[in-house]
Amino acid sequence: MLADDAERASVAADWLGAATYPAQRLYNAWFLVLGSQMHDMMAGTAMPAAYDFIWNDELLALNQFAAVAQDASAAVIGGMDTQGQGTCVVVF
Repeated sequence: MLADDAERASVAADWLGAATYPAQRLYNAWFLVLGSQMHDMMAGTAMPAAYDFIWNDELLALNQFAAVAQDASAAVIGGMDTQGQGTCVVVF
């Protein structure tokens, strides 16, 4: 879900001209996620020590996706006209 949010926000920011699509950052995050999707890892037949690396890679990827989503959504929100009465609320 977070990866999808990062991708969608990045596409929107790029389409609006608010930020450049972070292809390399997203590639690096996806590389970590997909590296832990090997058949031995998913089936639970890998060596126990391998799961420490998997968890680490997954957390690194989540942090990267979160940073991309935050940067892209901030770029989109920064271009919004929030002038008016009341409190502006942006839902993403």
